Amino acid sequence: MKKVYICHPFSADPEGNAKKVTEICRDLVAHGYIPIAPQIYLPQFMAEKTQRDLAMKICVNLLWDCDEVFVFGLVISAGMADELSAARDSDIPVHGVAFPMIDGKKRIVFYEVGELYRADPVR
Repeated sequence: MKKVYICHPFSADPEGNAKKVTEICRDLVAHGYIPIAPQIYLPQFMAEKTQRDLAMKICVNLLWDCDEVFVFGLVISAGMADELSAARDSDIPVHGVAFPMIDGKKRIVFYEVGELYRADPVR
């Protein structure tokens, strides 16, 4: 099973984004992946506002242990841009991922991220 890092916005809506990431993880496991999603567990013991730099260091270290990075959504936050830069610098493959409903079943679809993650992030 491939270990994949979940690159998804978080700080703009921590509670809502944690719920989205939890569902993404559930879907990825159903498709045979091991999701690494610090957005779910770091908030359990770290404060976003006061420990963001340390949290991002932990995120990047977790990312380095993954086979691939899966990007969700079309908006790249500042934290996501940092994660994607670390992936690019470490030659870790990056893929955009979506879960559309096709024929009544949730499917996994990959798309090229390309220059999207090199654009100016939302700050």
